[in-house]
Amino acid sequence: MRMLILSKLLTSLNMYVSTFLVFLSLHTFCAAASTLYVANRDSTSVSVIDTATNSVIATVTVQAPPQCLAITSDGTRVYVTCASANPTDGVSVIDTATNSVIATILIPGDVFPQPLVITPDNASVYVENIFADTVSVIDTATNSVIATVAVGSLGTSVQFLAITPDGTRVYVANQLSDNVSVIDTATNSVIATITVGDAPRFLASTPDGARVYVVNRNSSDVSVIDTATNSVATVVVGSFPQSFVSTPDGTRIYVACSGMPSLVSVIDTATNSVIATVVVGSSSQFLTITPDGTRVYVANTDSDNVSVVDTETNSVIATVAVGDLGATGIQFRAITSDNTRVYVANRDSSSVSVIDTTTNSVIATVAVGAFPHFLALPPSPSSSLEVTAAIKNARGFGIRFTYYKLSWNPSPEATSYTIFRNGMFLSQTQSTHYSDIAIDPSQVYTYEVTAYDSTTQIGSGQVQIGPL
Repeated sequence: MRMLILSKLLTSLNMYVSTFLVFLSLHTFCAAASTLYVANRDSTSVSVIDTATNSVIATVTVQAPPQCLAITSDGTRVYVTCASANPTDGVSVIDTATNSVIATILIPGDVFPQPLVITPDNASVYVENIFADTVSVIDTATNSVIATVAVGSLGTSVQFLAITPDGTRVYVANQLSDNVSVIDTATNSVIATITVGDAPRFLASTPDGARVYVVNRNSSDVSVIDTATNSVATVVVGSFPQSFVSTPDGTRIYVACSGMPSLVSVIDTATNSVIATVVVGSSSQFLTITPDGTRVYVANTDSDNVSVVDTETNSVIATVAVGDLGATGIQFRAITSDNTRVYVANRDSSSVSVIDTTTNSVIATVAVGAFPHFLALPPSPSSSLEVTAAIKNARGFGIRFTYYKLSWNPSPEATSYTIFRNGMFLSQTQSTHYSDIAIDPSQVYTYEVTAYDSTTQIGSGQVQIGPL
């Protein structure tokens, strides 16, 4: 009640501001946003494509056939899971400034590491080992494994992990156990096991971290996990769902379903119900969405084309022929931040198709290594944000109190911002300011503001303030 009263006071009372201000800038990225990384499984290499020229500017040899990629939010490092046979299983670390391997991390045993996620602060990498039913935790400061977490039965095909925007939880899809393991990143231990549908395969958190959506391939549905209570709702979608994308505002989920006919189910996240069904090409697998949320690009692996879905009408407005997709296509962050280009991995053609989003036509085909099957762009660079932290006072109805107000200039690429205080999540907003009224004037607080492009972190910075 006190919080509600004080919140109303902030907008209704006369206020005055002290002269103490603190400034900070969100970090900018060292890696160019125009660099695409492609994992070439059969050539044991990663191709680096300059998206300005659509040409390969480097080929990086890694320790074993590359499986999946993850790029740090500052764009300085690419972590590549590499798997073949013991003792070469592990992770190669690429420095994006030099496009060279700067560390090789071995994971002992026949573990076959596949998907991986990086914490928002870039401090840790979580790697899923599908043969060992474990998750390895890598400390990025030392590039060494610091913990191994036993999870459910992962199966032998690629499943996925998801991390909440505040970095406190990692969710692991256990395909053969039909459940999801929840890892507390503070203790690197499983704190919950949540039953979902049959053969969970792909999952991701909403931008506010309130829910995790899980695609269950064999039961043709999506489980919606409430992260506060671990309760589950179920949404029936098309047959054999594979993956999904969320609109930048989090109001819609687009689920690629590879059954016959192949289609995209559109989920309204407010009601957790399917509001549209869009028929696409044959065997839709992976998809991406433009940063402005107006188009969804769906890779159809059996018909070797990409369906373009207009999100306003939920209809296919174009079909683009690409190379021989094999079983890949778009994986995962494969669209430039300016909405102009989509990149598609043609696994069986050893190439990458470049789609111009204005004309929805292929404007280039880039030859890469053998069997390209995973690609990623660094997070979109944000302009430097100047953030101020001001001590403010309010008076009214006989009450006087002090609060801190954060404000920052908008980033053109950001769709939302999260605010943390001393590592605790406070709020997610599309606004460029935030007032923290629940403070103790005798304490020191560290605030961190993080900018997001859809569900991808594109910058962060922090400021310390107090005591008064």
